[in-house]
Amino acid sequence: MYRRIVFNLWLAVSFVAVLFNMVALAQLQPDSQTTAYVYVGSHPDQSIQGALTGFAVGADGSARPVSQLYGDVDALTAASGFVFGVGNSDKMLTTYTPQADGSLQATSSVDVIDNYVRDEDQYIGNLNPDRSGKILNVGAVWPNSDFVPFTIESDGSLSYLGKVIGGCGKSQALLTFSPDNRWAYDSCWGLYDKYGRLPDGALDGPYDFSLEKPPAPVATDVCHPVLLASSSLGYLAAVWNGSQYWCDSNYGNVLASYTIGADGSPTLVQGSAVAPQVWESDIAFDPSGKYVAVAGYEQQNWNPVLGAIEVFELQPNGKFVRHGGPVFTPGVTTLAEVRWDNRGHVYAVGQQQGQNANCQDAESRCGLYIFNLTPNGLMQAPGSPHLILNAIDVAVLPAK
Repeated sequence: MYRRIVFNLWLAVSFVAVLFNMVALAQLQPDSQTTAYVYVGSHPDQSIQGALTGFAVGADGSARPVSQLYGDVDALTAASGFVFGVGNSDKMLTTYTPQADGSLQATSSVDVIDNYVRDEDQYIGNLNPDRSGKILNVGAVWPNSDFVPFTIESDGSLSYLGKVIGGCGKSQALLTFSPDNRWAYDSCWGLYDKYGRLPDGALDGPYDFSLEKPPAPVATDVCHPVLLASSSLGYLAAVWNGSQYWCDSNYGNVLASYTIGADGSPTLVQGSAVAPQVWESDIAFDPSGKYVAVAGYEQQNWNPVLGAIEVFELQPNGKFVRHGGPVFTPGVTTLAEVRWDNRGHVYAVGQQQGQNANCQDAESRCGLYIFNLTPNGLMQAPGSPHLILNAIDVAVLPAK
């Protein structure tokens, strides 16, 4: 009897040990259902140093944390299978290499400001991979704006292309590349400059061009282009502001589409203007170029009060059709930094903006929001939102 009890106890302990090892191994290996990895930059305690939190995303849009490290997070982007982050007083650009389980490891860095534009700009404003994913134009700003081009090497390190291009002046240095990757566009105080893309990936320009103003879908007018996104189907989308602040108008924003000529100049698609129910903070097309997500907020008295997102479908004639209604997100006043993966998931960060807004409030829901694209519009994915204090930016990589 004693031997049988000992033997049974040994079996139980062995079974628990094997089970523990299987769970641990499963946590280290990519889930067979993982379709993408998403990384969120944040400043949990408002310090200079930030946090970079990674999630593995399943086919249904559910997500589980895979890593967290501290480092450069003031701006993020993903290209060529790597994540790039800005930090160190917004001067340093760090390459993060994904590991087998989706976690990130910092593998190289370059001081863009001190090495290349020290006497012209003070910090990095935006990271601009072109549509090839092999060239990264770093947008440096204040008091000027410049673009510093790098080739992304096979190990994720960055090689300077040797030619800094001056921007239009007081801009965010945020580029939108044309669908054929031959042109890039930069916003400059309500106007736009265009740049030619040279064979080595560097930019040439800037050159002036104008966007034709679309007629507003209602009686009041729009006046100020604020956001651009390009579709792989050959179109450019622009958001025009119709607010009272900019245009002496009581109407919101308008979304319109444009074809792109051989010289890179856009031409308005007549009848394409639609009126989103969301006041836009960011827009992005999915990889197919068919759907554009519009993220932002619902406003009262010109202040954001509720995060919101909606999707429009681009028709073969270049016009937009609303794809379902907007989704509102209580607990945050704004959805920003919208991204897609290649499996129909939309990502955004929920933020608190406006007077007395604070992510530390008990009712706040700041963090990562994930939505699934369905035939009837967007739906929040299971488990969304994933709470992260003071989320800033997001980058998405497909699972290998």
